[in-house]
Amino acid sequence: MVLAANLLCRLPKPRLFLDRLASLVVPGGYVVMPSPYTWLEEFTPKSEWIGGYYASDGSAVSTFSALQGMLGTHFDLVHDKNMPFFIRETARKNQWSVAHLTVWRRKLDSA
Repeated sequence: MVLAANLLCRLPKPRLFLDRLASLVVPGGYVVMPSPYTWLEEFTPKSEWIGGYYASDGSAVSTFSALQGMLGTHFDLVHDKNMPFFIRETARKNQWSVAHLTVWRRKLDSA
């Protein structure tokens, strides 16, 4: 199993990570990926974002849809759920956010 908690939108090249997942997870194994999809250029160049932007035709490109397309060859989505979480940054500054939890199972017949 690979746990990528709040990682995807903080990687400089998230596609490299996603492309490598099938080699890290055995058939029948799992990827658990909670992420708020808060893409910021300080972590990931905009050209590397997987969703969180508008296409040239004005349509929204969602990270979840992009993940389904990228992982669907080797993985089946088995669960997705919105999960609120709390971050205490300082004694007086706190943050409530919502992560989208996705759980993927590596296909048994996936090469």
